[in-house]
Amino acid sequence: MDALERLQKIDRSNEIDGWNIRLFFWSRDPRLLAITAAAILLLGVAAAWCVRGEELTARQPGAGDLQKELARPKPDAAKIIELLPTAESEMMSVTPLRFSASMLAR
Repeated sequence: MDALERLQKIDRSNEIDGWNIRLFFWSRDPRLLAITAAAILLLGVAAAWCVRGEELTARQPGAGDLQKELARPKPDAAKIIELLPTAESEMMSVTPLRFSASMLAR
């Protein structure tokens, strides 16, 4: 019974404050959580944009060079083989596959 009496005699008029109490309540604030999530996502998108931007500026020869080489009267086979992997990946990322009814009938 002594413990129960001590719990009922707690002085609740004192204001409890400190950095850990503030952090506890801030971690449960929906507005602060949304702002923090948005900031993390924004930083991730900005980092991805910067990395992807470097990839786009350092472009390798692509489908345009392959088309030019194939249009020549006597194309160089070694150059065509060298251009195939880069042209294929570029064409697949830019051009969607299109199927017609005649292709499906085969």
